[in-house]
Amino acid sequence: MFNFLRKHNLRLSIRIRMLALCVLAVIVPMALVAGSSLYFHIRHDQQAMLDNLRLSQHRAEHFFVQHIRQAEILGQHLARTTQPLPFAQIQSHLDSSRDFWFMGMVEIFDELGNLLARSYAPQRNIELYFTSPEDARIAQILDLSIFSDFVLTPGGIAVQSGVPIIDPGTMKTTGVVLVTYPITTRFLQALKNHLLMDVSVINPSDETMSSTLQNPDGKLLDRFWRPFFVDGAAPLPTETFLEETIDSADHAVIFSDLQDNQGKTLAVLAVSANLDRINAGIRESIRFILFSSLGAGILAVFLGLFTATTFTKPLGRLLKTIGLIAGGDLRQQVHIARSDEIGDLARAFNEMTVRLNEQHVDLTRAIDVKNEYAAKLEETASQLERFSKELEQTVARRTTELTSANEKLVLEISERVQAEAELAAEKDHLAVTLRSIGDGVITTDIRGNVIMVNPVAEDITGWSPEAARGKPLGDMLPLVDPDTRAPLANLVVEVLRTGHVVHLTERTALLASDGRLRDMTVSGAPIRDSTGKFRGVVFVVRDITRQRRMENDLLRVQKLESLGLMAGGLAHDFNNILTAIATHINLARNHLQPVDSEAAQRLEKAEKACLRAGDLTRQFLTFAKGGAPIKRNTDLSVLLHSTVQFVLAGTQVQAKFDPPPNLWAVNIDRGQISQVINNLVLNAVQAMPGGGSIDILAANVEIAAGQVQPLPQGRYVSLTFTDHGTGIRGDQISRVFDPYFTTKEMGNGLGLSTAFSIIKKHDGHIQVRSDYGQGAEFQIYLPAESSTVVIERTSPKEKPFGRNQGRILLMDDERIIRESVQELLELQGFTVTGAANGQEAVNLYEQAMRDACPYDVVILDLTVPGGMGGREAIAVLLEMDPRVKAVVSSGYSNDPVMARYRDHGFLDVVAKPYPLNELITVIHKVMNMPESSRPVEN
Repeated sequence: MFNFLRKHNLRLSIRIRMLALCVLAVIVPMALVAGSSLYFHIRHDQQAMLDNLRLSQHRAEHFFVQHIRQAEILGQHLARTTQPLPFAQIQSHLDSSRDFWFMGMVEIFDELGNLLARSYAPQRNIELYFTSPEDARIAQILDLSIFSDFVLTPGGIAVQSGVPIIDPGTMKTTGVVLVTYPITTRFLQALKNHLLMDVSVINPSDETMSSTLQNPDGKLLDRFWRPFFVDGAAPLPTETFLEETIDSADHAVIFSDLQDNQGKTLAVLAVSANLDRINAGIRESIRFILFSSLGAGILAVFLGLFTATTFTKPLGRLLKTIGLIAGGDLRQQVHIARSDEIGDLARAFNEMTVRLNEQHVDLTRAIDVKNEYAAKLEETASQLERFSKELEQTVARRTTELTSANEKLVLEISERVQAEAELAAEKDHLAVTLRSIGDGVITTDIRGNVIMVNPVAEDITGWSPEAARGKPLGDMLPLVDPDTRAPLANLVVEVLRTGHVVHLTERTALLASDGRLRDMTVSGAPIRDSTGKFRGVVFVVRDITRQRRMENDLLRVQKLESLGLMAGGLAHDFNNILTAIATHINLARNHLQPVDSEAAQRLEKAEKACLRAGDLTRQFLTFAKGGAPIKRNTDLSVLLHSTVQFVLAGTQVQAKFDPPPNLWAVNIDRGQISQVINNLVLNAVQAMPGGGSIDILAANVEIAAGQVQPLPQGRYVSLTFTDHGTGIRGDQISRVFDPYFTTKEMGNGLGLSTAFSIIKKHDGHIQVRSDYGQGAEFQIYLPAESSTVVIERTSPKEKPFGRNQGRILLMDDERIIRESVQELLELQGFTVTGAANGQEAVNLYEQAMRDACPYDVVILDLTVPGGMGGREAIAVLLEMDPRVKAVVSSGYSNDPVMARYRDHGFLDVVAKPYPLNELITVIHKVMNMPESSRPVEN
């Protein structure tokens, strides 16, 4: 519309615009609100009608269930009351009880199906609901079963219940009582009064129906109002909701099936409600909205006219005054006494006219003054013309002199610009060079105050160039002796004194702001000018803390490797010696009589000391080198008790430990786990130098997935060691398991890292918690075995074996071990053959196979200096006899073969030194192993 007005040059006034906006501002929201309200009103009424129909449908179904139950109760009552009566009195009894079935019918048959009596309320076509004596339901009821269901009769659907009449003396069925409620218009009228809605029961076969619906003439409908079931139309699904027009009246109808006990649909129940009341309400709402919108539109027109008049009337006055001012009358004022924006506009306009009038007067006066000055300028121009000629002559003379001087000045400036450019390029090159240098660079003047710092020096010292400039070098770079922390001599003075380069590479450290020392190398050189005079000193600094730490770590690793090699050799030889001693002690005990004498007891203690020494060598190997664990099923409480007692002997620390009696077994390397316990208890003792107590807790735990990282879900045994010492600082907890990290002056930093490595190799987990000053708590998780595992005790009490049988091939390069072990086994009943090396053992085994007298068990020493050891011998024996049963033995328990013996073809392992009962147990175990237990070769 606005484009049309502009195209035809028609003016659209502010009044019309404001009137249109007011009308739109009222009508559009009114229409939106009215439309939304009408929509939600209709939706609400429809939903309420649907909910009411569903509720009525459920009440109708309940109504039918009540009448089925009523028919069943009535049948049972009549069966009891008519049983003792003679046949002649049954009819009169039924007639006298008719008040109980005013809408129904009662029929009584004898056991042969003959009708004895029938009584019913008078209804139209009631005879169509009579039951035939041949009806199968009578025979069903005679079988002593109560029948209650919907039935389809020639008259239509009915609710029927049948009850057998039973003689209490003989418990025989003497007849049948049938109670029937025909679902007729009278029945449905009662249901309508109950529901306050129209009800129809439709026969799907011919669409006839009983209904409370009436046509406009008041006649009840007897057929369905449209072909839903016949003539090819699709049947209605169960619980279908429709809006139907029945005899020119709108109805909401909901359908449901009436089925018998076999699930067969006998009829369709339709509950309907007249929609005239809802539609009348909707029409009334529409009329109200239309009249409301019309009234709002009229109100908007009047409101727009009032608003437009309020704004346009003062604007008209303002426009008239502007016309007068445009005609030249600058004294005009507009008179609008309002306190709104239009009043502000009028007052501002009046102020503007006053200022315009004042400026007009001032401009007139200025023009008069200008005319006076013009006359004087004409007089002065003649004088200037005369002076101009004299000036031209003077300027020409001076120009010649200035030209000569200017040429000299240009030459000097160009030379200076070139020098400054060269100096800037050199400065940029120097800055790039300093930034590119990997070492820190610091320059000072001859007084030792810092002049320049490159980025590397800034990182090393923590001083920015701005903060360091002008500060003494000693403040920025405090160099001290790393041992005494005494400040070093003034480097600037030293360099200027010698006049040469000064190097500080040893015993030099930078004292950082956090109090830590950082190893440094520092070089200083003097700066001279072209005359050789000192202008300052340049220092090159390098942080070598990481380099020194790597050198120290490498040295520690080299020492540890050397210690490991030495420990391995010593442990092998020491364990061989301990084995010889232990076996000879055992032999001596066997020759003593009686066995419980004081000498035998002392020999038993000596043997146990040898075995304990063997544990110490294994712990020493674990500490020095590590190694794969040799796992055994172990009672952890026994191992824990013995290790803790050993560590705490002679200390002022006590252990509080009460393990549960049902602690699960664990599959561990006893020596390595004993070393872990030893390290943790020793760590707690060192944390309490004045004495105290250690709380040790053992428990069975089942861990869910993700509960303890990084452990998988499963069964574990938990060990917790809690001391009451100084604790660990929060910033140190994450580093306690790092190699070489220690908080003790005399510590080596290997105890906890060794414990961490051992627990990890056992597929377990170790963690620490500490409140500084309150003590520390270390917790270990070890995978538990099933409850059915037989536990091998760590310190079993030796018991005598019975006579043993079997051929044993024993290979050991130590003659004293070979002969003593052979004698011990022979005393136990075995037949033992000794071999000094692997080749001899192979030859003896081959000869035994040829003689058809093979060895039952082969015991092979792992290492034989200068000869074939157990590892090479088992490979040859497996080629010769895949069924060979071999045990590996060695004094070097950390050899990988000892931990993964089954991968090399061995069936079990014994580590030197070993007690006799352990060796015999392993022999029996291997001897009785089935073939299925042999490791499968890859």
